[in-house]
Amino acid sequence: MMKMRNNDRSLGGLFLLLLLISAPLYCVCQNDMEQNPNNAAACLVPDFSGAPPACDSTEITGQCEYNPFRCTGYSTVIFYIYSCDCFFGEYMCAVASSVCPPPPAAESCPLNKPQEAQECDFTDGICRYNAQACPGEIDANEVKFDVCECMDGQFTCTSGREELNCAADRNCPRTTPSDGLVCDQEQDGLTCKYNPTGCINTIDPAVFSDECTCGMGQWECEAATALQDCPDISEPELNLDLCYPGDATVQIQGGNDDVPMENLNIGDMVLVADGTYEPIYSFGHKDPTTIAKFVELKTIDDASLYLSAQHMVWEVSQGAYVPASTVREDDVLLLFSGHNQKEQLVVTSVRHGIRKKGMYAPFTPSGTIVVNRIVSSTYVAIPNLKPLVENSNSFLNYQWMAHTGEFPHRLVCYHMGLCNNESYDDKGINQIWCTLPLQLLEWMMESSLSYYLFLIVSPMILFTFWIMEQVLVYPLTTALFGIVALITTTTRVKVKTF
Repeated sequence: MMKMRNNDRSLGGLFLLLLLISAPLYCVCQNDMEQNPNNAAACLVPDFSGAPPACDSTEITGQCEYNPFRCTGYSTVIFYIYSCDCFFGEYMCAVASSVCPPPPAAESCPLNKPQEAQECDFTDGICRYNAQACPGEIDANEVKFDVCECMDGQFTCTSGREELNCAADRNCPRTTPSDGLVCDQEQDGLTCKYNPTGCINTIDPAVFSDECTCGMGQWECEAATALQDCPDISEPELNLDLCYPGDATVQIQGGNDDVPMENLNIGDMVLVADGTYEPIYSFGHKDPTTIAKFVELKTIDDASLYLSAQHMVWEVSQGAYVPASTVREDDVLLLFSGHNQKEQLVVTSVRHGIRKKGMYAPFTPSGTIVVNRIVSSTYVAIPNLKPLVENSNSFLNYQWMAHTGEFPHRLVCYHMGLCNNESYDDKGINQIWCTLPLQLLEWMMESSLSYYLFLIVSPMILFTFWIMEQVLVYPLTTALFGIVALITTTTRVKVKTF
């Protein structure tokens, strides 16, 4: 009996504590809450004068929310300051939210300049805001922008104003002159441009909205070059970072000149990382018309390579194939010079978001290819596999996982030669060997449970593929190894028996 009484006291104390905590909120609701519940007609008008009003929990089955407001980055979400519930027959209210949460991670350039360190989730370009130029500047290349780049999941921004170097003796007015405003005759013929603007998500030159010329002692202004249509950033672009541009070149066996990727065909023998030539057995992407964004890597002797952000290139100092988006200045690339001699070159410039025509992703048996004379991969680094790479102590890496996971494709198209007449969809994507695997991967990423199962099961699948390919490519060596292993195991069993 004593135990029951103690429990009753505990429950009573808890209920009293809830009332004490809620008491200040009754006053807040009474004084500040607008009479506009957002959802059900059964919601009460919060008019408190002391104790909270009575309510019927059978009629008010959900929360009643009041005082809506919106937050940056949540265009389709409405937040509410107050939330009320019918609790034990009383209409109890609390402050639900009065401060906007941090904006969600951006998957493309936001329409407005992001805050420093705001979260982002893309690596394929820079975002430009607040075009600015010196008064009267006429050179579009001298227009400066506030530039924000998504790096390591956060925006890092720099100010364009700090780069301006305006001459003190510039004769142009500081602001756009009005038509008919008097100008000095000595300025006759002087042209000044104003109000620069540019696309947020490209690095195309800026344009000036207004152009003013001094003639006959007065200023005459007119609209200058109109800004071309900017790429739509209201919806994220198709995220298939699988390719090189159409003008990227490869070396063909027996050819004197490098051949653009747009002229490649299945069966062409191309130079690969070890200096030999291998056939192209398939294309994951083959689109001659699409304008896509690429990363530009330039080296000390002006050698350049353009590839998509997640496509991999050999980085000498790390001794591994790494995504182009992670390459930085002073990294070292491997270049084939004359007579297939390899040369190490330091990266001097990295630019993101370079727009070029064509999207091509050829596959070779080794998973490597020499593009623009630079040793590269035919694969992309799949970000979802990052936990396996980070936790494997370098035993697993993006290149090995991509190459091993490509085994079924390689088996059918290279070893069996069944892909000579491939077909691609209207975006140039190989539906069988590209679209379906990516859709399967995306489906597995939809929940935490399926993602963790994927991380557990995928190494076992990959090792199974690896063993299968060893048996296929090196049957005698594999058979010999199996015999030795069988004899060793049998001997150990006999020793234990005796």
